[in-house]
Amino acid sequence: MSRRELEPFLHDVLKAGQRIIDYAGRKTEDEYVADELAQDVAERNFITIGEALRRSSPSAVCSSASFLHNRPPIGTWLSANESY
Repeated sequence: MSRRELEPFLHDVLKAGQRIIDYAGRKTEDEYVADELAQDVAERNFITIGEALRRSSPSAVCSSASFLHNRPPIGTWLSANESY
């Protein structure tokens, strides 16, 4: 799969990952556990990420998305004063 063909899949992965961070990633673990909406948003977007990766070539994703390694891990719990 060419890079051009891969870009829509990577866009979906990045957009879904950002939604997870926006709704869940900035909460403490206790806040996340108490927030069913954040849990639902995270779950749905992890499904979106999985579907996008399944439809693309895993080897192409690894080689073309090396820039993702510099992003903080999704689901990293932050204290109230931390930010990305």
